Amino acid sequence: MGEEKEIKEIKIVLSEDKMITREKLFEDKANFHREQARLSFEEKIRILVKLQEIANRIKGSDKTVWKI
Repeated sequence: MGEEKEIKEIKIVLSEDKMITREKLFEDKANFHREQARLSFEEKIRILVKLQEIANRIKGSDKTVWKI
């Protein structure tokens, strides 16, 4: 039991002046996924199209991006 508490309290450095506990990191991740699940289908598609555009710019690709 003591080891489990120690694992939850491990601190992760995010930047020079910002730290977060492992437990808080996973809690935030779960909240993010819950919020994403609540998005409408249309909003999820808009996000997907933006990600396609970003990927094309990074790769220097001219693959077709969905038109919405």
